[in-house]
Amino acid sequence: MPALANQRQELFCQAIASGKSTLQAHREAGYKPSNSNSFTLRKDPKVTARISELLEKKERISEISTAKVIERTAITRIWVLSMLKENLERAMQHVAVKDADGNEIGIYQYNGAVANKAAELIGREIGMFVERIEHGRPGDFDNLSDHELLLQISQNAQLLIENQSDEEPT
Repeated sequence: MPALANQRQELFCQAIASGKSTLQAHREAGYKPSNSNSFTLRKDPKVTARISELLEKKERISEISTAKVIERTAITRIWVLSMLKENLERAMQHVAVKDADGNEIGIYQYNGAVANKAAELIGREIGMFVERIEHGRPGDFDNLSDHELLLQISQNAQLLIENQSDEEPT
C-alpha cells in the first residue's frame, strides 16, 4: 500500500507507528486536539491498514538490523557462554595472565562477585535453576487442624517425590 493521499492522515499513521499515542499523533499531524476525532481517525480502515503496514516494515527493518549486527560481531550464544566461562576462570584465578607470546606474566586478581555473577548467568542459560514461588499467603495454614496440616504436607511431599522421579535419568 502506498502512502495515503491525505498528507495529514499519512503523518498520523507514521506518528502512531513511531510509538505516539493516538491524541499525540492527531496533534502532530496538524489536527485540532480532539479525543473523539483522533479515535475515529484511528479506526478508519485505510488508516488502520497503513499503520499495520508501517509497523510490519519497521519490524522487518529491525530484524534485518539485528541479524546484521549479530553477523558482523559474530555474537552467538556459544560466544557469550565462552566469554562468561573465561571471566569466571579469570575471576577465580584458574588461568594465568599471559603476554602476546603466551608467556605467563602474572595472575588475575580474585573477584568473587564477578565469578558468582558469571556462574549465575551460565547456570541460568543452561537451565540449572528453577524459579521457586511460594503459594499462599501468611496465615493460610493457621486454621487447619493438625490432621489437615499433615495431609497437606503428605500431599506436597508426594508431589515432590513424583517430580524428582520424573527428572531422574532412566
